[in-house]
Amino acid sequence: MTAPYTIHTIQDLIRILDESPEWKEEIRRQILTDELMNMPAVLSAFIESTNTFIESTNAFIESTNAFIESANRQFRLFEERFDRLEADVATLRGDNLEMKMHRRILPLISQRLGLRAVRLVQNAFVWSEERLMNPLDEANFADIITDRQYNRILQTDAIVRGIDKQNGTPVWAGIEISGGVHENDITRAQATAEILSTVFGEKAVPVVIGYHIDPRDHELADRSDVAVLILDPQRMR
Repeated sequence: MTAPYTIHTIQDLIRILDESPEWKEEIRRQILTDELMNMPAVLSAFIESTNTFIESTNAFIESTNAFIESANRQFRLFEERFDRLEADVATLRGDNLEMKMHRRILPLISQRLGLRAVRLVQNAFVWSEERLMNPLDEANFADIITDRQYNRILQTDAIVRGIDKQNGTPVWAGIEISGGVHENDITRAQATAEILSTVFGEKAVPVVIGYHIDPRDHELADRSDVAVLILDPQRMR
């Protein structure tokens, strides 16, 4: 038989409970409710459930991030393809406009710049060896113009020469043709006009021709003394 215990102080009770775990468990059951007794198991289940939820949430986030990244890649590819398509369409429109301008450019330039006896010196279909290339070669050989400037003339969409109606002086026009006129067209036309003026010692006017131009680019052209001719697509058919 188990020896009887004598309890005089709280310390005696604590000692007895330490020596008899079954007493401690029974006293715990008497003092605590079933809910509190089950709390460790409930807490453990809650923690396990929370961890499962967090793992599921992380997996969802990773899946969502992967989807977003894939969507962004597809969108970038779409943008690139659209930009290429837009550039191709612009190039086709520009090339088509150059073809249409072959026969129409002289009256347009004559009227816009106030010239008579206008002649098409260069475009994609016309090349005047004697009038343009010989002086250009001589200026290049003499280092009056650089190779880069020489090539700029060769790459110009159209070059026209005429006589000013008011004072009878020769006038050159360096012309850039594009469906949509942009800053680079304005810059190229300026460069061509400067080179023509340097080579021939005569007035040269930069001109840009197209179907449309952004207002900011139009302001730039005005500030740069670049003549702008905006055409009606309906009338160019």
